[in-house]
Amino acid sequence: MDTPIVSAPPRVYDATALLGFDTQSASPEAKLPEATKAGEIVLRYDGWNLQDLRDNAVVREKDIMCGQSWYNPYGWSAEKLPSGLYALRLSVPDSNYKTFAEQKDLLLPGEEPAPVVLAASGLLCHLLAASERLMKGHWLCCREQAGASNRVGLDWYGGRMDVSVGLDGYPDGSVWLASARRLPSEPCPSSP
Repeated sequence: MDTPIVSAPPRVYDATALLGFDTQSASPEAKLPEATKAGEIVLRYDGWNLQDLRDNAVVREKDIMCGQSWYNPYGWSAEKLPSGLYALRLSVPDSNYKTFAEQKDLLLPGEEPAPVVLAASGLLCHLLAASERLMKGHWLCCREQAGASNRVGLDWYGGRMDVSVGLDGYPDGSVWLASARRLPSEPCPSSP
């Protein structure tokens, strides 16, 4: 697919199971919600960071992410977000040809620019589940920075997902914003 997911049907992925992370922390009664918005991916995430994702056995075995280490010194590459359900838009409609500041104005209430670990997990889960590379030929801008004027983003290089940087403040037609919002957790039904 050479276009963003803007008008694609909603998707729901259990990233913990698809990526082969330890699923013992997940309650067997936990139910994934239905995604309700076109272009939205709902992702169950259980607290890994970008380095964990890169070094994950499924990711390595299927060779779907570049084995980069340039980002290891940055604290955001080791950041583990709270476990839970997250709604992602990969990408925010009409966010290309805009600076990062202008892209943030397009966020819906409760959304923030997506952390790179969530956006990367969403892209890889979609690839594993649907055999489709979202945003192929485009660059997905995330919340992290690598230096004063470089924004972290995701793209595809040689068939694998690549974590790269681009200059912040320069609008480009192939640069889209990724967004995320944490969904409220529903209590699991009690056992009889």
